[in-house]
Amino acid sequence: MKTNLNCPFPCLCLLAGMAVFASDAFSQDTLVRPARGGGLDTNAPMIHIDVFYDDAANQMQATLDTKYGVPKLVPLPPGYAFDARSNYSVLSGKAYSLQYAWNPGGVFSPPAGAAVWIECLSASPGLENYDGPGNKMENPPRPYTPILGTDGSPHIWKWYGRMAHNAFAVRHPTTNLLTAQYRVYFGDEVTGARDAYASYDDATVTLTWTVDPVIVAAPSRGGGMDTNPPPMIHVDISYDYAANQMQATLDTTHGVPKLVPLPAGYTFDTRSNYSVLNGKAYNYQYAWNPGGVFSPPAGAAVWIERLAFPPGLENYDGPGNKMENPPRPWTPILGTAGSPAIWKWYGRMAHNAYAILNPTTNVLTADFRVYFGDEITGARDAFANYDDATVTLTWTVDVPQPLLLQFGATGATPAAPLCFANASGLVASSGTVVNLHQTNGAPWALDYAGSIPMTALPATPEHGGPVANHAALGACLAMQFVSLDGPAGAGLRVWEAGEAQPRLRLPVGEVAGVNYLHLSEGGGVPGSDPYGSIPGRHFSVDQRGLYRLGFRLLDTSTNGPAGGAIHAPSELYYVYLQAGLTLTALTSEGAAMTATFGGEAGTNFYLERTAALGADALWQRVAGPLSGMNRLQTLRDPAAPASQGFYRVRASVP
Repeated sequence: MKTNLNCPFPCLCLLAGMAVFASDAFSQDTLVRPARGGGLDTNAPMIHIDVFYDDAANQMQATLDTKYGVPKLVPLPPGYAFDARSNYSVLSGKAYSLQYAWNPGGVFSPPAGAAVWIECLSASPGLENYDGPGNKMENPPRPYTPILGTDGSPHIWKWYGRMAHNAFAVRHPTTNLLTAQYRVYFGDEVTGARDAYASYDDATVTLTWTVDPVIVAAPSRGGGMDTNPPPMIHVDISYDYAANQMQATLDTTHGVPKLVPLPAGYTFDTRSNYSVLNGKAYNYQYAWNPGGVFSPPAGAAVWIERLAFPPGLENYDGPGNKMENPPRPWTPILGTAGSPAIWKWYGRMAHNAYAILNPTTNVLTADFRVYFGDEITGARDAFANYDDATVTLTWTVDVPQPLLLQFGATGATPAAPLCFANASGLVASSGTVVNLHQTNGAPWALDYAGSIPMTALPATPEHGGPVANHAALGACLAMQFVSLDGPAGAGLRVWEAGEAQPRLRLPVGEVAGVNYLHLSEGGGVPGSDPYGSIPGRHFSVDQRGLYRLGFRLLDTSTNGPAGGAIHAPSELYYVYLQAGLTLTALTSEGAAMTATFGGEAGTNFYLERTAALGADALWQRVAGPLSGMNRLQTLRDPAAPASQGFYRVRASVP
């Protein structure tokens, strides 16, 4: 069954007389600018350090605003990147935040010949600091140069007296809390030397960030963190000229390899070629291997052709083997990321990496043909009289559990904050999308609607507990709907089972909503289990598009100190909701155009282009099929027209 999802506004994008620029040939990332809250979070509040000098009291002040809590350093989610030509590309591959700002706390002037300087007294290992973005009134913009000891820069930096948002970043954090201490003082306006101004007071301030720590790993033959490499599994290639027989013999003595992801808290270095495996289950036990001594015919080489791949399976030219010099480049091959479906084998043992982001079945198979083809083009025409061989490779993989939002607390003690327990793979920064579909019945008819499974984690055996991160007995968890981004004029509604009217409404553009829905079923009765899994609750939106819902968790019980809540509220979380199929972004990269959309599991997606709209429009497939993965995904047209073109994303159900 095929479904043509063609919408003239969100799904068709015009390219006309547009300037385009070169980019990485294999990049399918959407280019973005840094966001104040790190990642893609543009709604995070500014956190000021108000700088003021009281001349009468000889008192320098650096007052940190603490009402917004501690900012978090957050990396870009998969599928997004900073433009490599920009100044802010220094943040690429790092968790970052721009929330802190040095800000005038009043009107004062430095002594003659002096300026206000900031000195880094100490900082957590790996914490970096850059002079940018400043503020939106800066002209010219701040340059994002390393400051305050980063990359060998001086440990002092001259503040320019206006609100200055500096970028703080860390590439591979090893702890979840980072701090830095700074001194604010008067120093020589050119050198920063304090000698002539030692009689003037200074001030110190400590800045703090949270971050999700990671451990940097190298790929392992068996996938994941397998430090005891499992056996190589050879596909021995040989050619018998006397019998005109190509052979590709699979060694089956070592069983079927398994694709395994890195465990939580580990990552591949984002500067490495093999960072293409980040977030994916992978393995490179299989190796194309010489099965004997033979030479291709004159003008030919041995080529490998992809005949059939399961949806989502990827293939990369690496690591090769440890004797390769230079090392293999880990480029996409055999149809991955739009690469050719044929690949020239280099005649030595070649371990290629296989990977998948979101598997939907636990057994994967791929068919390949081994043949002689033109040594430059791979064309077989001139060598069709030579035999070929086919081989099937098989992997197992663990299929992720279905979408389920789990809510609890960081601890079962009073005042411990509530938390989104499995947030890392479901929040917007992970790229995950919750798909909503247009309906014809029920109270939300004609809306895009769906049930989003969510549970408040149980604390007692009665409900399958205690589960890690459960809230305290007597707590009553609720979801407070704070903000909604999406199509102008649209809104979100939440419906309880059996009710003809929505229980809650939230318009697009809201940034400080206070309405909430209960998650716990115990009603906050003293000693009751905080567990909840309320059936039949539906979410709906009234326009096609991509939405970003911001929410926090509240404890509405009165069983805590002084008759208040037991638990403190959670931080603010964001999740993507996609109503229908939406082409959310179309970006130029050299001669290519990349479309970003929310994919859905069990569906294949294609990017199509036409030169003109109308009943007789001829749509050309330029990318796909791509297996949907319930996340933001991209399809790339490698040769966009120089003048104009219309694009659409089409979906089909296999």
